Amino acid sequence: MFPNLEIFSTVIPFCVVATAVFVTIVIFYLRCWARELSPMPVREILYFILLPLPFTWLGAKVFHLAFETKLPFGQEWLGHLLEPAGRVFYGSLLGFIAAFTVFLRGKTSVERKTYWRAATELGALGYFILRIDCFAEGCCWGSMTSLPIAVIYERSDATMPYLGVPVHPVQLYDAFLGLVIFGLLRCWNWRSPLASFLLFYSFGRIVTELFRGDSIRGTHVVAGLSLAQSLSVAIFLIVCGWLVAQTLKQPGVVRT
Repeated sequence: MFPNLEIFSTVIPFCVVATAVFVTIVIFYLRCWARELSPMPVREILYFILLPLPFTWLGAKVFHLAFETKLPFGQEWLGHLLEPAGRVFYGSLLGFIAAFTVFLRGKTSVERKTYWRAATELGALGYFILRIDCFAEGCCWGSMTSLPIAVIYERSDATMPYLGVPVHPVQLYDAFLGLVIFGLLRCWNWRSPLASFLLFYSFGRIVTELFRGDSIRGTHVVAGLSLAQSLSVAIFLIVCGWLVAQTLKQPGVVRT
């Protein structure tokens, strides 16, 4: 298996944006129709898509520079902020949540839940597409393995430095995680779509990180865990605690 898809890698950023716009419009209108809400104007939906973009990019780059490259804060950062390489998903997720929270100011509680459901479903699909891009480009590569599902990169321009070595296609594991999360969010009416997304993603990321081989991201940060695993464990525990607290607040719940 040789992922030498140069054309696919070139067009994937456009595909991500185009797919995001189309899927967002469809999901929003389906959600609004199911809840008998007035659908958002297409202009407002496009505004919703474009508003978080700079914040998601900034968050992804800042996390990369601060935790992976560990460059001292200063003018060196400015030169790296616009580079396409080097992004951290948790940073982009934090930037998106901040921007989307601002976007939802003034909305009703029913509208906020509907929009969060659409946003988290879109995020899961977007994560699937982005990981396919990682697989094509050779970044975020996996650890060495002798399993039949191993992939070998032979392109001299691939990001993956260990050419000719069989490794786990961990990018595809993560892409599958995105599809699973999308299915879970789409098929069940979760009380908090954002909390559900964070819970599913953090747990899945803890598992897929076991097969990553790019140690440049930061390994053995806390108790032998990588940076992504450390963040995932913290988010998983925080979300679990929040869900328990919300459950105890419901009437009729017996506290012991």
